Amino acid sequence: MSSPTTSSHIFHFISGSFRSLSLFLLAFDPARRTIHHVQTISTSGPHQYLATNQHKDRIFTTSWAQPPSLQSWVLQRSTSEPWRISHLNTVPITATSSYIDIPPPFTHIYSVGGPTGEVHLVDKSTGSFGQKTQEILFVPEAELPQADKTRVALRYGSHGVESTSTPEYSLTFVPVLGTDSIEVYSRNVVSGELSHISSSPSPRGSKAHDGPRHVKVHPNGRILYCVTEHSNFVDLYEITAPNNVTPLPTLRYISSRSLLPSHLTSGDLKQFRGDTLMLAPPTHARPSPYALFTTTRGSTPATRGWLSIFALDEEGYFADKGQKDEKGRPLEVEIRYETASSGGKANAIDLLTKRKIPLANRLFDEDAIAEDDDEDEDEDEDEDDNDNDFGTLPHKQAHFSFGANRTKNDSEEWQEDDEGVWILLTDDDESTAAGSDLTSSVGGVKILEWGGWGKQGVHVIAEWPERPPVEDVDMGVSEGEGMERMRGGSHAIWLV
Repeated sequence: MSSPTTSSHIFHFISGSFRSLSLFLLAFDPARRTIHHVQTISTSGPHQYLATNQHKDRIFTTSWAQPPSLQSWVLQRSTSEPWRISHLNTVPITATSSYIDIPPPFTHIYSVGGPTGEVHLVDKSTGSFGQKTQEILFVPEAELPQADKTRVALRYGSHGVESTSTPEYSLTFVPVLGTDSIEVYSRNVVSGELSHISSSPSPRGSKAHDGPRHVKVHPNGRILYCVTEHSNFVDLYEITAPNNVTPLPTLRYISSRSLLPSHLTSGDLKQFRGDTLMLAPPTHARPSPYALFTTTRGSTPATRGWLSIFALDEEGYFADKGQKDEKGRPLEVEIRYETASSGGKANAIDLLTKRKIPLANRLFDEDAIAEDDDEDEDEDEDEDDNDNDFGTLPHKQAHFSFGANRTKNDSEEWQEDDEGVWILLTDDDESTAAGSDLTSSVGGVKILEWGGWGKQGVHVIAEWPERPPVEDVDMGVSEGEGMERMRGGSHAIWLV
């Protein structure tokens, strides 16, 4: 019988932590709705952000350790043994980095954070960080020696980095919190060099102190989305191609959506910090992203964060709220989900298209589900009607149970859903990460399930570490013995 971490029907992911120095390789079994520990990798963390190459077999991490550095790792996959991650190399950088991007043609690695950013070659023989080819400055060169180069500078300096290429242009975008701007660079896809071409200011003006934090570009290369940390918006821009009037590509602001539900008052907005965003992964049925996922986190443990899902049309614009289906019913265009906690410094997400689990592999506790639905109905009576129209739901744990003698047909393929995703959500809240002892640190990474538009909203289906500590499937020892326990998550990514 295969190990839970080697079955073809489990999905691996890796997580960092703001409070633990290690990386954690984990495996999700969707049939049992469980997360298995595979490996704890002792390293020079804490690690804020993780990225992979196009094959998902090289992992690149930022670190809050001093002096500033970046690390690369190799993933060794196996069908008979537990997967393993090994360190490849560590490279020094000028200032603590925040985000990493490896865009096509996958020959260069871009990272930014605080006052600086850098471009590294991908080493052809190992796939690790190669030679540093360029440093980018977000402060005047004369001010760099005195500039803060620790993680503190991430609060007001450069924060994210994202690239795109079309036949008309190849661009890289860097949001900078302190200047309330998105810096736009032309990217030479052969040399990897970045050349600054413009600065796009906040659409609400400098006095709004929006704090642009994280950007994503639609696969069509014509739409950019930006989350603002301080004002809790997701802004949509058009990327205009060069023409006779504007010889260089530019950003043109189009519209915004709030990261928070409408029942919160303007006085509540300062209790939240806009966080991150992801586009729904493509499927055979939906090759263009049909939804944009965003998160915001509470500024203190007393305030829970929010995950929002916004419907997109085929061109990448926000779908109108007045649209109706073929039967004249209003189409769902917005989902609001209150997370289990504030999220601490995390509430970051990564997405994986759901797989259709064969009926023979999955048994539901129908009584528990019915009981949960009754609770939902009672709570819905007290909820704001406007928000219910858009699927506003508090944090809730879904109830599942599975037969001990469950059979599995390993030859049966698990096909992708037309819609619906499994959402990795990291949690760094004090209630999750800090306790009287390390074994009370639970749920640093959660898996949420969303079935798609018009389905049953968002719910938690698994979390790790569990309570009480479970036996480690690797080596048969307790996960808390002889290895560092995760104390809250920072960022987790699927390795699928």
